[in-house]
Amino acid sequence: MKPTKLTHLVLVAALSMGCTEHQKLTHIDTSHEEIIEEQKQEPEFRNIIFDASLPKLRKFRAPKEYEQFVIDAANRHGVSPWLLADLIRAESGWNPRAISQKGCKGLAQIADATAKFHAARMELEQFDIYDPETNIEFGAAHLAYLSTLPYIGSDEEKMLAAYNWGHGNLKKHIIDNGFKRHILPQETRNYIAKILEY
Repeated sequence: MKPTKLTHLVLVAALSMGCTEHQKLTHIDTSHEEIIEEQKQEPEFRNIIFDASLPKLRKFRAPKEYEQFVIDAANRHGVSPWLLADLIRAESGWNPRAISQKGCKGLAQIADATAKFHAARMELEQFDIYDPETNIEFGAAHLAYLSTLPYIGSDEEKMLAAYNWGHGNLKKHIIDNGFKRHILPQETRNYIAKILEY
């Protein structure tokens, strides 16, 4: 059954609130019942250079088991695989069982409302938010969705600010101030820097 217009509006309103990066991460067991606190751990990365002719040489950093998921999802949704990979690293440290205190889950730290919104757009009736391929797909879809908003567009700083802080908060900030990175919340400024300056 496809969502009603009211359901769609509720989901859009809910996903306008971002999941913040400083929230304590946990992982849950396969039964999804027991929540266990866990420190982020950096896996071993394979550094892949997609195009050495790029003006700014940027390495693609993703664990081998996830790299194809990232590349494929980024290509399907028309977003940068470099940006998506670095976002996931900042969000979860590549922990597929990560869950924040706000309830954002998986590699790309997807909120339940965001997952339902994109699942409906993809006509997925069932999904496992902790499945790495699915979670990465939602992360790529959400970046692509944010880029369609007229006050964000293809600006990576704005996309990341919206992903972290929520696009509703960012819209109000832009209306009130224009986009001024230096007066964004400290956490969001740190988040942007952590990804774009990695």
